[in-house]
Amino acid sequence: MVVSPAARSRAPVAALLVLAATPVEAQRRNQEFTQQAILVANFWVRGRDGKLPSTVRNDLRLGKDVGEWMRNRLKDLVNKRETKVIDGCDVREAIVRAGYAADFPFDLQELRQQGEEFRTDEILRGVATRLPNDGLRLEADLVLFRDLRMRQPIEPVVGTSFGRAVDELAKRVNAARVQLPHQRRCENSLRDGQGQRAIQHAREAIAKYPRGVLARTCLMWALRATGAPVPQ
Repeated sequence: MVVSPAARSRAPVAALLVLAATPVEAQRRNQEFTQQAILVANFWVRGRDGKLPSTVRNDLRLGKDVGEWMRNRLKDLVNKRETKVIDGCDVREAIVRAGYAADFPFDLQELRQQGEEFRTDEILRGVATRLPNDGLRLEADLVLFRDLRMRQPIEPVVGTSFGRAVDELAKRVNAARVQLPHQRRCENSLRDGQGQRAIQHAREAIAKYPRGVLARTCLMWALRATGAPVPQ
């Protein structure tokens, strides 16, 4: 068969394109889970009168600022190939488009509705409390979008300044997320009827993050599925 000069000239280009695509395809094959998206909400603020959430203007501004700083700090900490923190501009635009002020403190059901727009996998919500001498106490929960009952409490932070408190909370959130790949493997194994593998994955998650409530929940499910006694 006679090959035209034009076809011969295209062949090296096609080969280069195949070679260039190979690392990307290999990377996709090696990536076990799709990129996970985290929606960080405006924090609720406990008012001086104990009201939660406070609707005082300065408190609403504080809750918005904590949420924004948390997004930025988490972006610096997470593996960007595996995790996407929903951008603050997108979050604010979605809130305003829904007819609310940008600093509005949504409840969990409202956050779930907002999360559908961003195809969210995880929701981070929290409460900020002002302390004397410009201190700040931050509490937070990491909630799985697919089941709002699945929540990982984050150890509260008491900081002597806004920046230190937010930085420390972001580190604790990032540390808590170490359990999630193993927890997803545990759930997937349970779905496939592989109870022993589910137990193994749950225990690996707990070894990585001993405070893992999500991992322990899956371990309980797996022990029940296999008929093993639940530790007291």
